[in-house]
Amino acid sequence: MEDGTWKADGTFAGGIQEDVRDDKQFVPRGRITDSMALQVHIAGSHQMPCRLIGADGKRLFRRQIRGLERVYYVKDFFLTLVVCRWAYTLLAVALIYSVSWTAFAGLWYELHTTDSSCLHLSHSNSSGDFNTMFLFSVAIQTTIGFGNDYIQDDCRVGALLLVVQSVVGLILDAVLLGLVLTKASRSKSRARTFVFSDRGVICRRNGRLCLLWRIADLRKRGMCEAHVRAYCYKSQTTLEGEQLDWECTEMDLGYDTGRDRVLTLLPVTVCHFIGESSPLHGMPPELLATTHLEIVLMLEGVIEATGLTVQAMRSYTNQDIRWGYSFSPMVKYSANGKVTVDYAELNAIRQMDMGGRQ
Repeated sequence: MEDGTWKADGTFAGGIQEDVRDDKQFVPRGRITDSMALQVHIAGSHQMPCRLIGADGKRLFRRQIRGLERVYYVKDFFLTLVVCRWAYTLLAVALIYSVSWTAFAGLWYELHTTDSSCLHLSHSNSSGDFNTMFLFSVAIQTTIGFGNDYIQDDCRVGALLLVVQSVVGLILDAVLLGLVLTKASRSKSRARTFVFSDRGVICRRNGRLCLLWRIADLRKRGMCEAHVRAYCYKSQTTLEGEQLDWECTEMDLGYDTGRDRVLTLLPVTVCHFIGESSPLHGMPPELLATTHLEIVLMLEGVIEATGLTVQAMRSYTNQDIRWGYSFSPMVKYSANGKVTVDYAELNAIRQMDMGGRQ
């Protein structure tokens, strides 16, 4: 289909006024891949890359951290292990337990070497080597019974070491168990059930120029206190001639009037009116096509079943915005009178003239 062109006065010339569908098929956002990812140095670069946030909500830039800045990750090890991959988390848990068992095994070995009468060892383990002490250390920290190997009643140092290792073991169990439960209960998987339209569209509504996106929830149970935010990253030049890369501007989605708070029971169309405070103000279609910008759309709310906060996001560059289009309806009435939501129509768009008429 010939798209035609838009003139400077906002009129459409050429093309056919009919419903059109985006070339991309509907794909859940967890399966979308983005081949335009570039690595970005946070230290600063004057070259604007293709995209900061991928189509699946993942960050596509690379953080470059050197020197003592890495210490902050070590100090905040709990959160670091929560957000990293499961393989690294489980490896860290196993390593922490192994270090604890080995350290106390060394103390028990030193105690047995100094006073061999402090510990009662079975006949097969009477040598009291380090391997025996390691098994003894694991038994103390993980069980409540010793079997044939135990501490003599008159050994005060052994009793004190037993109490210390028991307390350390309880603290490690509490911290590491909390770590695993916190990571398992994260709402990352829930965020994948929110799907965003592949493109944003610009049209007129009630005589006002607006930028639209569409969000749908694949689950029947929606979120509580759901709200949307939009931020525009664009290169700007100050009056003094300073070049500002990645200048972030919040886009008004109706915070003062409550339009930013949405109910995800049905698909939601998010609207940003292009007024004087908008970063897109005064930008005709020709300039929008050549100006690199990236708009990050964020949906945040509370999961009703767990009470956890979930956040889903998607970014749109200037190449993802269609001028003079609107979204086709997703919610329809079926033959039996029931309301039907057709998720295959998520990316379906139709041409509109600048007066808002189809």
